[in-house]
Amino acid sequence: MISHQNDDPLAGLFVGRNPEGAARQLACVLAWAVECEMATLEGLRLVKRTSKSELERHRTIVDKMVEQCLDLGMRPGVIGLSGHPCGRLSERLAAELGGK
Repeated sequence: MISHQNDDPLAGLFVGRNPEGAARQLACVLAWAVECEMATLEGLRLVKRTSKSELERHRTIVDKMVEQCLDLGMRPGVIGLSGHPCGRLSERLAAELGGK
């Protein structure tokens, strides 16, 4: 385990790593997490007993995560963990970028 010199829990993210490679890895993890959350929201929409507040909570999570993806410069065609394409995220990014 890497010992950190300060109290910042993220201080070790780039220690001994190529910053570009680490950033790409983090972007892949984020893309995969967004894709998973989007799939969860999609599934919850199909369940009739899902409360409106639960749907809104997941929709808010997705919206915030997509905002971060856009802020990082992600584009449609993004690839997540293990090289899996993130189709839902790519569609959303295309829609968001098409309106700008």
